[in-house]
Amino acid sequence: MPGSRVLLLDPSYGEYGHVTERVVGCHVDRLKLLREENYQLNPDALEARVMDGRYDLVAIVNPNSPTGQHVPRNVIESVLSRIPAATRLWVDETYVDYAGAGQSLESFAASSQNVVVCKSMSKVYALSGVRAAYACAPPRIAARLREISPPWAVSLPAQVAAVRALEDPEYYAARYRETHQLRESLAAALRALGLDVIPAVANFLLCHLPENAPDAATVSRRCREQGIYLRDAGEISSVLGSRAVRVAVKDNETNRRIVQVIREIVCANSKSCDPAC
Repeated sequence: MPGSRVLLLDPSYGEYGHVTERVVGCHVDRLKLLREENYQLNPDALEARVMDGRYDLVAIVNPNSPTGQHVPRNVIESVLSRIPAATRLWVDETYVDYAGAGQSLESFAASSQNVVVCKSMSKVYALSGVRAAYACAPPRIAARLREISPPWAVSLPAQVAAVRALEDPEYYAARYRETHQLRESLAAALRALGLDVIPAVANFLLCHLPENAPDAATVSRRCREQGIYLRDAGEISSVLGSRAVRVAVKDNETNRRIVQVIREIVCANSKSCDPAC
């Protein structure tokens, strides 16, 4: 409700800040994530901010976007279990399946007093077109969410697609393994161009461009002109500055094309690129 106090990670999804601050009218604080720590969420820092019960809601994206960083389940679960019950905890696990089996907090949320896990199926199940998602929460919170949920929120085709996806974990596990291999190859190629690539677990990479290269807005625009779409990460959070881009992991051929286009832009007047790249 308006006036509620909310804590968000920064950088993270911009939508949470938009909805809580601009739509609902909450008082929003941000827990800054540091580049020198690869934007990893420090569990001790999180606990120190919330243990006095000042916040009505804490939203955590894990694995986070656009950073790709993940806090293991046993670590984050330990912290969340100590947070006062009056503080509601929203955990967005859109990318958690990339982090490995058993990393979701679904069962923990269902048996808790104050934790809600939100699971979009758009990314890890490639169902973005059908708009399917679900939430896991304790019965009291789940009942309240049902009261305010719109009717027919998920279409019948989306429900069928979601069920079929959940029935084939072996197929998706193989795709996750393939994504990890593609991501690491792409990360190595981008590092050879002089980019500072943040280690990640999901299907994207956060990269900081070299200082002697064009800024992120210029690089993303010039890539777009050649049919390559990068995200200027500075649009997501000012913490990332003007030289951060978010690169999606694609198939080998597309990844090579991404690297080729970035090389042409970044290395045109740069000595930071590996000559062998």
